Amino acid sequence: MANRLHHIDNAKAIGMMLIIASHVIPSQAVQDGLIYQTWNNALNSFYVPLFFLLSGIFESSTFDRKKYVTRLLKLKNTLSRPLSTQGFGHYPLQHG
Repeated sequence: MANRLHHIDNAKAIGMMLIIASHVIPSQAVQDGLIYQTWNNALNSFYVPLFFLLSGIFESSTFDRKKYVTRLLKLKNTLSRPLSTQGFGHYPLQHG
């Protein structure tokens, strides 16, 4: 891969950590607190736009159908095995 921009990689890593932090579900007493509600609202207001911005910076401004189809097929091939394995593995466990 060409030269990477480490500050962008660092921003993505911070964003991932914030997403993980937003998915941690504390007890009901903590959720009702003002500090948690403020933190949660502030966090949820910017981490998704952060990823849209960081992803859009490196996207080509020209559209090449062949490259687009190649990317979609690669993504399908990359994700289909883990998602199907997880789906077929968890269904019997959850539904007996």
